[in-house]
Amino acid sequence: MKLNSFLKKVALIDITIFVVVTLLCEIKNLILRYYVDFLTYAGFALVCIGR
Repeated sequence: MKLNSFLKKVALIDITIFVVVTLLCEIKNLILRYYVDFLTYAGFALVCIGR
């Protein structure tokens, strides 16, 4: 796999996670602290998956 296609896949996954977390926080009217926590957990999950 070329580095360019790998970076595109990682960027697409990151953007998707960011959008989903943002929408969930907006729907549930959560405060900024929870928003940051959700982004941290999502990033940790992505690192654990190893994509």
